[in-house]
Amino acid sequence: MWKLEGTGMARERIDPDAVLCEGCGYEIGGLGEGYAANACPECGRALADSMPGHRKGSPLQREPGRGPGAICRTWWRVVRHPWRVWDEVQPAESGELASRARVLRLCTNAMAVLPVLALLVSVVYAESITPVAAALRWMVPLLAGFFVLLEVLCRIESIGIRTIGRQRGWRVTPGVARAVIAHASVGWLLAAVLIAGGFWLGRWFQGLVGVGRPLPAGDWLGAIVETAPLLFPAVGFLIGMLVFEALVYVGVRRMRFVNRVPAGGEADLAVLDEPRP
Repeated sequence: MWKLEGTGMARERIDPDAVLCEGCGYEIGGLGEGYAANACPECGRALADSMPGHRKGSPLQREPGRGPGAICRTWWRVVRHPWRVWDEVQPAESGELASRARVLRLCTNAMAVLPVLALLVSVVYAESITPVAAALRWMVPLLAGFFVLLEVLCRIESIGIRTIGRQRGWRVTPGVARAVIAHASVGWLLAAVLIAGGFWLGRWFQGLVGVGRPLPAGDWLGAIVETAPLLFPAVGFLIGMLVFEALVYVGVRRMRFVNRVPAGGEADLAVLDEPRP
């Protein structure tokens, strides 16, 4: 059973093509052209802002042929407008939109590997631990593991938001989850940058405060100094993860009742659904 938020009514599982108010989930498909208010009777949202096809899509969804440029503009759009962008993103149910969502997620997570690679190479070079070429033998598996970790976290998050959606009566379809996760994954890119920056900040902090001196009992500052090159990157990763989670939360809230365009093109409000008794 689904319970539509704001209506107080329990329903059987909603038809994926049923037209809902994207603000509150009220079923507006049967209102027809004769409905004078042109707004949701439950929350007042304009009907035009809930129509299938009203979302113009993120830059990559609109301009798939632009390649890296469209991906970069999508990242920038999410970063600059983390709330407004979710009124543009289209659900990636199948076909081209689903493929673009996967490309966006994979490219973002792959790009997140680069700051970590730069960090490892710089550490090996600075410390003269081993020739960089030889170090690549253990760097590659480590970086691959980091990429797989991000993919697994995205998958877990996708399952989680769909489960929560079912529990709360939201229409979080696989396509909605796919689109939200793909666009929110820019948080992992931030996490990777903060990991690299956190390491060097920790090394700078050690040089500033001093490291290697005995730690008296209760010397919390000394403990932080000793662990700074590990502690700061860990904090950076957590910050990036929180950004990812925040973007997912906002995205799900803004797209939990999104209407998809039915097969055959854009739909008309008057004929999308029969009036409900």
